[in-house]
Formats: sequence, structure tokens, C-alpha cells
Amino acid sequence: MAIRNDLTIDWAASPRIITVAAPSVELTMQDLYDTLRNLAAQPAAMDEAEITDGSGKEPLGGGVLVGLTIKLLNAQAAFEARLGPSWVECNLTGGNLVAVDADGNAMSSVKPTAYVFIVKTASASATLQELSAIQYSSFGGGVTIDAINGQTGTAYPIGTAESPVNNLINAQTIAIERGFNKIYVKGNLTIGATDNISNYTLVGQGAGTFNSPKTTITLTSGCVTSNTVFEHAKVQGRQNGECVFFDCIIGELTNTHCRFKDCAMVGPVQMVNSEWTQNHTTDLINCHSSYEWYVVDYNDSPINQVYSNYSGKIKIINCTDSRADIMIRLDAGMVWIDASCTAGTISVKGVGTLINDSGLDVDTVGFLEGNKLTDLHDEAFGKWVVDPTGNTLTLYRADGVTVLKLFNLTEAAGAVPAYVQRVPA
Repeated sequence: MAIRNDLTIDWAASPRIITVAAPSVELTMQDLYDTLRNLAAQPAAMDEAEITDGSGKEPLGGGVLVGLTIKLLNAQAAFEARLGPSWVECNLTGGNLVAVDADGNAMSSVKPTAYVFIVKTASASATLQELSAIQYSSFGGGVTIDAINGQTGTAYPIGTAESPVNNLINAQTIAIERGFNKIYVKGNLTIGATDNISNYTLVGQGAGTFNSPKTTITLTSGCVTSNTVFEHAKVQGRQNGECVFFDCIIGELTNTHCRFKDCAMVGPVQMVNSEWTQNHTTDLINCHSSYEWYVVDYNDSPINQVYSNYSGKIKIINCTDSRADIMIRLDAGMVWIDASCTAGTISVKGVGTLINDSGLDVDTVGFLEGNKLTDLHDEAFGKWVVDPTGNTLTLYRADGVTVLKLFNLTEAAGAVPAYVQRVPA
């Protein structure tokens, strides 16, 4: 018998709340059962209705026992809320935990609390262990949701790839019961204003093309997305918490502060305006845009952001906080700094075209072209030619003959800049 001193019961609530005090992050079914029996026997609780029932542990021979199941009677278990912003994983282990309400109807056995993510590890009887293993493996490491063709409920096999669930609430219930933090999304999915998908990984069927994504995930304003990971889908809407995106199409997105890798940037995107983002660096790695301008509204944010190996066209607007620090390392592309940008540090490196309509002194050390083409963004380019003898760069119109602009590539002392010397023949 193990009686815990970090468990308390709110007898006045309905359902009654059994709280595990911080910093504890684990509770076994045997400890829960023993402690509840002890607390219920105290004088202060003698007039209270029964709070728990238990079954199991019958011997099956050979030292094998039936799994322990604890039933909470008009009660729920909760781990004490944390302060955040990091989420804490708490575990219920060593058996099964179920609950019924005051009328005897089944209900959730756990009560959500702030910045706590509960994982329940189910325990089957020894005679059902093989079946349990088969069921677990059939999920493929996560719960499958299909909002159009799925079905309601949590009973097996609902939530498997062959029998998807059709709503997020049931999907998360199954995930908690099975110990998953991954949700596979078939078709499209809308995350509602009251939904919390923090610490989950949502995997679509494929980002597809700019105009025809296979899976689109829409974030409704109010939903919570702290530490959420998105993979292989188009994502749009309003974030509420820092996210990570892998191989996604990024649609119109607001309240943004996150990490992107191998993503197609459509936008427009608006950064979160928060003091929290000061000195907080987010990054985009191997991302690209289409032939249209990808517009990033920095929204007077002090955010630091690094674009690594970016290709395509990007337009920066409303960079007005002096603490903002933006570095764009181009693979090949165009950067347009709008006149609405009045403060902050912006650096452009790599190969491409810079259009600077702002009054900012953009750092272009390491940028191949290194010129501010403020008057050329409406022109149609044909070709550009570097003359290593005359040390010039000539831009031609679409006809390939008419000269649009001629640049002198020599430095003040007359030497050819090192970046021109390194250009392949």
C-alpha cells in the first residue's frame, strides 16, 4: 500500500476533483486507489458518497494478474496547473482509469488544467495483451481524422486509418487513451476557436501544389497552438502559440512566430506584435515563394528572423521597431523592402535583386548585385550580362537588346569586387 500526501479532494465540486499537487508528474492506479480509500476514511469525509471503486489483480496463475481498473464515482483526476509557457507532460500509469458522473453515465476521467498534457497508459488483462498490441499497432503511431468521411466515437477501431474519426474532440480522447501525440489528417480540417492542439503533431496527406493542396488546416481565431507541429499540409488562419512547419504551404497566416522548413510561402503573413519576441529568433530554412510576391507584415514587431537559402520573391512591410533584426540569405530571388519600413536592421545576402523603397540603410555585404533598384520593380527583365573586362553589369529589357540599366562593379580603388571574381563562367 502506498498512500500519497500530494493528493487532495474537492468534495464540494460535482464532479469532485482529485488534484495531484505540483511538481508531481506521475500517478499510478494503485497509489490512487490506496490514497483515495485513505482520504475517504478520514472524519471530514465520512458523510461523503463513495468516490472510487476498483477491480482486477485476480491471479491467473503463474504469477500473472488481471490488470487493475479504477473507477471514479462522480470524480475526475487532475494534475495541478503549471505557470507555462512550457507544457508539462503528466502520466497516469499502472492500470486503467475510468469515471462516471452522478447519474452513472460515463465521462472523462481526467480534468484538463493549464499547461498540463496528460498521458494515460492503458493496462489490459494478461489474456488480452496480444489483442491490445494488435490494436495499438493498427493506429500507425497516431489517430486518423477525416471530418467528411469519418465517424463519431472513441471505441476501437474508430481513429485508425481504416476507420477515421470525424471530429477533433474524439480524436484527442483516443490519442490520450492510447498515448499518442500525432494526428493524421485526411482531407481538410478546421481547428475551432475553443480547440487546443498544443503539443500535437498534425500530419496532412501532402502539401500538393500552391493552388491544389491535398490537405488544408484552418486555424480559427482563439484556438491554442503552443508547440504544435504541422507537416505536409497547407496551413492558414490565426496562430495562438509558437509552431513548427515542415513541408507545408503557408497560406494567409496571422499572429505568427515560428519555424518553417522546406515550405512554400504564399501568405500574406503577419507577425505577432509582442515584447516576448524581442531577441527571440525564428527561422525559415530552404523555403520558397511562387512568381507572386510573398508579403510579410512585421506589424511593428521586435522579432529577429533569419531566412536561410530562400528563393523566390519576398516583400517586407511595416518593419518599424528598431529592435527588429531581419536577415535574408537568398539562393536566388528578389527582396522588396517597402516604404512602410522605417526602423530595424535588415540584411540581404546571396544572389538576386534588391528593391529598397525605404529609407533604411540595408546591409548588402555578401550580396551579389548590391544595388538598390528602387526604380525597376515594375520593369520586365530580359537578361543580365557581366563584362569582366569593363567591370560592368548590364540589365536588358524583355527584348534582350534594349539596355535597361548599366552598373559599374568596380570598388572605389578601381579593383574588381571579390564577389564578381567568384562568379562562374
